[in-house]
Amino acid sequence: MRRPLVSIVTPVYNGAAYIGRAIESALAQTYPNFELIIVNDGSRDESRGAIEAYLDRPNIRYYEQANGGVAAARNTALRLASGEFIAFLDQDDEWLPGKLAQQVDYLLANDNLALVHGYQSYINQAGEECGNPKDWVGPLEGFCLRELFSRNRIAILTVLLRGSCLERVGGFQETIPGADDYELWLRLALLYPFGFLPNTFARYRLHETNVSRDTYRMTMLELAALESFLRKHSEARRLVGSSLLAERLGLLNYQAGGWQIANNQDFESARAYFRKAVKYQPTKWRNWRRLAWSTLSPAQRRALSWYGARLGAWLGAKS
Repeated sequence: MRRPLVSIVTPVYNGAAYIGRAIESALAQTYPNFELIIVNDGSRDESRGAIEAYLDRPNIRYYEQANGGVAAARNTALRLASGEFIAFLDQDDEWLPGKLAQQVDYLLANDNLALVHGYQSYINQAGEECGNPKDWVGPLEGFCLRELFSRNRIAILTVLLRGSCLERVGGFQETIPGADDYELWLRLALLYPFGFLPNTFARYRLHETNVSRDTYRMTMLELAALESFLRKHSEARRLVGSSLLAERLGLLNYQAGGWQIANNQDFESARAYFRKAVKYQPTKWRNWRRLAWSTLSPAQRRALSWYGARLGAWLGAKS
């Protein structure tokens, strides 16, 4: 059977603690024909030293650049890539040995698919298993734009992507690092069907610097990814449907407004998000209530909170 080249994209920023384990998991693949492209995105730790031990391997390529974010580092690696297929391995994660072999065979047998993905498990900083591999990743397959718009259920660590499809839609959106993969999947889903294999292909490491654990930031990035996608691809509105579009964007704007108040006490920014939530879901009472609250002055909010607390205490005493 044909064994096309796979280009593995690995961005690194201050990844000295784990990058060696990530590289070892690539070298342990049962599929032999790959190139590992490591882009050091302006690290300030000992990442370079940890990587140098592997640079005598002919299939490992190393590049350094000024810090530009994970999406910029991925795009640099993509420009250097020469593989027919593209895979993604982040600095603190690991693959299981059969990942590439199984996924290459699958894409060769299904040449209409843009990508194939699967499950990932979770490990802690010591490398011990600590999570359910099926907690949010799901079997998105076929033409799945609506399902993907509703929720991102594709883990980049498990993806094998056809390079020709990526070339057609373009690389990662660098203004939304952290949701750049989601926005790319949306663009691909607009044109191509996806594949899914119900196997665990990778291990995602949980630690204090994971962007995905910052709920506030992920809400804002996810909203930015969807809005960017819709601005550039207005035809997607028809395919997604007005009901799902209103439900998804209404909820995200409502959540974004709430986070602006909770994290920043920024009622002006919150008000803009609540206005959008009302626009998308005008029958949702919660949107109007939060919009009204955000328009009040600090003194008015304090007064209402005081009266609300007194009323609650009175009702509690009556019961």
